[in-house]
Amino acid sequence: WRKIVPDNAFVALGHHRDDRAENLFLRLCRGSNVSGLCSMRSRQRLGQLRIIRPLLTWTRHDILAFLDTNGVSSWREDSSNANDSFLRNFFRNRVLPLIYDKIPAARPGISRSLDVMELDADFIEKYANIKTAQLAKKTNIELDSLLKLHPAIRIRVLRSWLG
Repeated sequence: WRKIVPDNAFVALGHHRDDRAENLFLRLCRGSNVSGLCSMRSRQRLGQLRIIRPLLTWTRHDILAFLDTNGVSSWREDSSNANDSFLRNFFRNRVLPLIYDKIPAARPGISRSLDVMELDADFIEKYANIKTAQLAKKTNIELDSLLKLHPAIRIRVLRSWLG
């Protein structure tokens, strides 16, 4: 067996704080749990691949101001960002500007909520991993064992065990 991805490999993505807010609203509309609502995290693993998002504390405006201040003009923007037929862009271009105009504290408030939801999700996920490890030692998982788990833990245990 050879590793496809070296242990020290990672992918750095350019998502920023505004992307995270857009993702929150998309996930709210889909009925996500707390792990899904704060799914765009600064550090994540997908199998062996590590993903980092070093710009999550910056807004799009912050990044553009930094580029302008430092004379960087050779950056690219995805041309589809202006197309409101994509739900993410609808939130970016239509919904969030209305919220930010009406509620001045919304931008930092949403960001803070995402930070604390991530802490909650991390705790729930770690606890679910412990329960999954305990159940993984068994050849059969009895329904009663699953039903005794809190629903927030049960769904994560089932996903992990089935995966």
